[in-house]
Amino acid sequence: MMKIGHILRTQRRKQNLTQREVAEAVDCGLPHYTKIETGKAHPSIELLEKILQFLNTDLSQLIEFETDPGRQKLITALNLVAREIGKEDLKLLVALAKTIQNHSDLAQSA
Repeated sequence: MMKIGHILRTQRRKQNLTQREVAEAVDCGLPHYTKIETGKAHPSIELLEKILQFLNTDLSQLIEFETDPGRQKLITALNLVAREIGKEDLKLLVALAKTIQNHSDLAQSA
């Protein structure tokens, strides 16, 4: 399941907005908004509504991230692989995926 913070970050980046711009627009402190995007905090329903409105996004768009058929196929395939490989290989696979994600995040923020 994709985390709300990741979805918000993706939507914000699509619009070339900074975390500060979103935080100020929705009357939220930058540290709190940063924690929301990184999954270390969760927004209240009221704050989430403000953020979604500011990003011109609605709840149905958030749900689309979760129900994308291509994404579901990938998750299914990864689950099958995870069941077939050993614990050490699984740890290596997770570390590799995190490295790829970090590289992707750095490339997008540059």
